Amino acid sequence: MKAPIFPARNGCSAPQGTAPQEADRRELIGEWCYRPPGGEAFTDVVVRVGHFIHDLERAAPGRRVLVVAHDG
Repeated sequence: MKAPIFPARNGCSAPQGTAPQEADRRELIGEWCYRPPGGEAFTDVVVRVGHFIHDLERAAPGRRVLVVAHDG
């Protein structure tokens, strides 16, 4: 039987069997606010992207902008 998998914020998955304390902490805190070691919570991403959009609006008002991103 395989250990249950819980997806981490950075796009990786960590087996609950090898990181049970992190699985417990994520469940306690909730997925939205959970920040894995070395990663960021969804709330961190919202703030970071919000700052980026604000800066972009000031730098290129009324212009079309292509934003290219990566996953992880």
